[in-house]
Amino acid sequence: MKSFMGRLDAIAFIAIGLLAGGSARGADVLGYSVLKGHFLLQPGPGAPVTDPDYAYSVIAAVDLTDFDLVTNATVRTPGGVLQAMDNLADAWVFFDTRNTLASLNSTYGWGDYTVNFKNGGVSG
Repeated sequence: MKSFMGRLDAIAFIAIGLLAGGSARGADVLGYSVLKGHFLLQPGPGAPVTDPDYAYSVIAAVDLTDFDLVTNATVRTPGGVLQAMDNLADAWVFFDTRNTLASLNSTYGWGDYTVNFKNGGVSG
């Protein structure tokens, strides 16, 4: 999996609403986010171009203060679909990309996205 954090040189994105559902201690989680949009690169003075790796994507993440502090993380879409996040040790991430904005919007509609994460035996 490619690291998307370092590749967001020039992006246009829309941060969409989300609700916190986790019960991990505040010291364990740096933050969480859901981004949905058209990702762009501008490698020179010309016009930005669509990022070939991220194109039209949705990204949900839970960033941790240290390794393996959260044992499970999910994001629920406005349509009610529960998506599991991948454990990257110091973060949990869900990533999906499409070739068109229409395809992205038909799969991941507008509305509330709910992020849930679990720390040990405590869940939210």
